[in-house]
Amino acid sequence: MNTLLAIQCELKAPKGQKNQFGNFYYRNCEDILFAVKPILQKHDAELYLTDEVVAIGNYVFLKATAMLKIGEQLYISTGYAMLDKDKKGMDAAQITGAASSYARKYALCGLFLIDGGDDVDALCPAPPAVTAFAPSAVAPAPAISAVTPPPPPPKK
Repeated sequence: MNTLLAIQCELKAPKGQKNQFGNFYYRNCEDILFAVKPILQKHDAELYLTDEVVAIGNYVFLKATAMLKIGEQLYISTGYAMLDKDKKGMDAAQITGAASSYARKYALCGLFLIDGGDDVDALCPAPPAVTAFAPSAVAPAPAISAVTPPPPPPKK
């Protein structure tokens, strides 16, 4: 069996967090990382996460990239979260941290095929400060240098 497929099949990332206000359970980036670390060790795989601020049109997003290295093979998935500088009750560092965690969660979900079908994020619109975009498909790359910059924004 392919090592990536084995990791995807073994990974169980339960929804360990409860939203008291909405009375629902959800998983966050930390829940996924906690569940996947022993599996990565078992399969001698390495996981790297990076963040980058990107502008698309008039909007600013935090782009998270999850890279899984298995031997010489590299698998890459990305997730995006919109940065809302006007989020009341949060300073700039908190807004950026929340967007990073959210974007990383979706990059990891794409990489490890974690289904969010019954996640509250799939049922309700995302909060205004952090808007999620579906992660890109996991694409194998020949080496770490294969990470490419985002495409330019579409012309109007």
